[in-house]
This record gives sequence, structure tokens and C-alpha cells, in this order.
Amino acid sequence: MQRELEGPGPLGRAIRTGVGLSLLAAAWFKATGRPGGVVLTAAGGFGLPFVWLLVAVVIYELLLAGWLLSGVRRAGATLTAMVTFAGFAALSAHAGWMGRASCGCLGEVAVAPWWTFGFDLGAVCALAVSLAGPGRWAGAVGGVVRFAGCWAVAVAGWTAAAVLTFGSSDALVAYLRGYRVVPLTSVVDVGSVPAGQPSSGAVVLRNTTASTVTVVGGTSDCSCTYLADLPLVLPPGCEGRVVVQVGPKDGPGEFLHYGHLWTDAPEGRRTIPVTVVGRSVGP
Repeated sequence: MQRELEGPGPLGRAIRTGVGLSLLAAAWFKATGRPGGVVLTAAGGFGLPFVWLLVAVVIYELLLAGWLLSGVRRAGATLTAMVTFAGFAALSAHAGWMGRASCGCLGEVAVAPWWTFGFDLGAVCALAVSLAGPGRWAGAVGGVVRFAGCWAVAVAGWTAAAVLTFGSSDALVAYLRGYRVVPLTSVVDVGSVPAGQPSSGAVVLRNTTASTVTVVGGTSDCSCTYLADLPLVLPPGCEGRVVVQVGPKDGPGEFLHYGHLWTDAPEGRRTIPVTVVGRSVGP
């Protein structure tokens, strides 16, 4: 059986290992933080659930990292990583061009988009070196297609599990992070709002404990307030809504606000994070 073609031995392994570890780090920061940057922008632009897209990206990065580090079908893994980082570079360049402070590549950790653009472009060039050689590119295309299929199956499995157990990806992610009062919509999109006008949205919470829980307070400042419907009493297994009132924004552009709701839950984490996003538009 013919040995699979690969790039320079030690150099190729070092490049794949470095790229794989960087994907693991990015997935960890996204999984443990809040959605932000490119993920929120992409979700809003395509009308996708924010946390669902975040989970899909994390699954993608974990699968690709595992493939690169395993050393199995190296040409396919390398070409898939090249395509991936080329896409990352395009998203980072767009974020930089739009003047965003962070690309959101590492969740809540702010990283300037032009720095990540340089890293992504460097990763593409390094991976191209490891794949260079007659016949390697053509043989790797099938691996890209198979990986895309595996990722789609994994995301579909996650989606089915989330809907069947908790009703949404937001709720299942919150439960896995240790919350027992879980938000069904942890990211509130208030949509397009005329500049200078207030807006509002709602956070839907579910009490998964066997005890009655009260949402006793929340963030309140000049940007957002969560206090209009509080305190909110949630009997066991029941759901409730907390209205988020967003103050007027001066001038057009996207806005992002991180806030919290506080509960007296007898188990699990008591501080529930909430993200509010929207777009202020001119007259």
C-alpha cells in the first residue's frame, strides 16, 4: 500500500501541531466565554441563533484540531486547515476594515482583528509549505469533503440533543456550564433601532431545579437595565421572561452590552450572563 504523501517530515509535523494547538485554544476560549465579534456579526447577518453558531464553530475547531494532531490523512487535514484559516483571515480583515476593536476569535478576550489577520495568513502560508509537492493537492480534496460531512453530522447531533433535552442550544450550554436557571435565549438581539431611540428585548429563563427560584436583580446602568420585571418568581420547571430595556445610542453602528441577572437558586451558579446586541441606524 502506497504511503500517503506529506510535506517535509519534522517541519510538516511541527506546523500541523502548532495549528492544531491554536485551534484547541480558540475553541476553549469560545466555549468558556460569551459569543462576541465575528460570531455575533455572522449570526445576525444570516439570521442564525447566536449560541448555536458559536457551538457549531467550536465543534468545527475541535474536530479539525483533533484531525491535525492525530496525523491521520495528513494531506486532507492540511488542506482543510488552509481553507479554514483563509476564511478566518477574510473575516478578520473585514472586522478590521469595519473598525471593530476585537475579532471575537477568542471569545471575550479582546484581540485586534489585524493581529489575527496576520496570524491566519501566516498559518495559511506555513500549511501550504507543508503540503507542497506533486500530487498532494489533488489527493487532499476528498478529505476536505469528508470532513465537512462529519462536521455537519456532529452539529446536527448537537442540535437534536439540545432541542430534545432543553429546547435550545443556549439552555444546554448554560446547563453544561453549571447553571440550573438556564436562559433559552442568552443573546438578546433588539434588531435595527433608529439612532437616539430606546429599544427593548426579552430574556426567557427556565428553572430546572426542584425548588422555587427568584430572579432578584440584574445589571442596571445608562446602557441597559434588567429591572423592569424584577423580582421574577419561577416555580420548579417553569419559564419566565425578563425585559431588557436598552438606552438610546448616538449615531449609527453596531452595539454590544454584557449584563447579568442574579438569582437565589439553591444549586448551580446564581449569576446568569446575558448579551444584548443590536444595530443603531441613522434617520
